[in-house]
Amino acid sequence: MTTRETATECETPTSTGESAATSPTDPKASLHARAREGNADSAVTDGETRRGWGDLVRRFVAYFDPPEIVSERRPSLAEVVRYAREAPYAPTEGALRTAGTGYAFTVAVPVYAVTYMLAWICERPARLASAAALVAAFSFTPAGAWCRSVLAVVLRWLAGLLT
Repeated sequence: MTTRETATECETPTSTGESAATSPTDPKASLHARAREGNADSAVTDGETRRGWGDLVRRFVAYFDPPEIVSERRPSLAEVVRYAREAPYAPTEGALRTAGTGYAFTVAVPVYAVTYMLAWICERPARLASAAALVAAFSFTPAGAWCRSVLAVVLRWLAGLLT
């Protein structure tokens, strides 16, 4: 497990039937267990609030560790939505939960969907060749010509910003 994981990844059963968060090989198993024992309405337990700035900074920096993409699966779209609705990052109701759910539906889920589809297309050469042929065929239609002109305007605008 990496230091940056979703609640759904913590609850995903391993091959031995135990949860990944309580795995004996997980160095953060005790942290996950303590978080589950804490108040369900609060993302931070009383013991964690007294630790000080050092621990807070370490936990904040841990959120920026890249995911382990070689040996761990990424969450599905349903797991991303469930995390936004149920994860212990915020109370069950209120502005913070609403903001987290809004972010999930306006940013996280659309980005996950597009990147998952791109990854799926790129997994097989035949899929990539088929997608490239479809894009090429589309580009010769009137709608494709309009998309090309819009793309050209956007690219010129971006080039102007960078120069």
